[in-house]
Amino acid sequence: MRSLPLRSIWQIVSEINLAEIQREIDAPVHLLIAADEEPDAEQAARSLSSLGADFVHPWITVTDSSGSGLLSQSTEIASQSPATQSFASRPSRSSPDCALLVSAQPDLSSDLLSLQQALNAQSIPSLVVVVGSEAKRPDSAIVRRGELVRVAIPDWSGQAVARVASTLIQTVPAPLRLPQCRIANTEPPRQEALG
Repeated sequence: MRSLPLRSIWQIVSEINLAEIQREIDAPVHLLIAADEEPDAEQAARSLSSLGADFVHPWITVTDSSGSGLLSQSTEIASQSPATQSFASRPSRSSPDCALLVSAQPDLSSDLLSLQQALNAQSIPSLVVVVGSEAKRPDSAIVRRGELVRVAIPDWSGQAVARVASTLIQTVPAPLRLPQCRIANTEPPRQEALG
């Protein structure tokens, strides 16, 4: 077997655009978290941002099950709830790259179901998370029609958050996986990230 000459190897390596690869790694991932009750979505966002902290990662948008127009191409997030205050002064965002739909019931409400269908229509991957006492039902983790993946957890404890984060990372398209891994870090976002 012949080996490649060093010159050929160097030519191949020099054609790799490392700056573009770094830009892709550093690119933010817009994660939408929706629930029937916005406080449930905020709790999920805080849990995924960092255990025990009271901040939401700047890449996460929290909404109720209506979606509040978050699937449009020029969305202004102006909610003033504690978990989403950092978004009030941010510029418009594009549609989310992926979504997490939080439900207290195994069957999604009509609003969450409509949001899920809108996400599917735009090819935005979503993960359904059933949280609470209903998550113990045998059918709560069974994927329903139109769903990509589903997880049932009793609460937002450390082990449950790790399971949701792991499933979410597997749900998103391959180019978004590395940036997505950075959402569930354990440090508060840097000041410059908050704008």
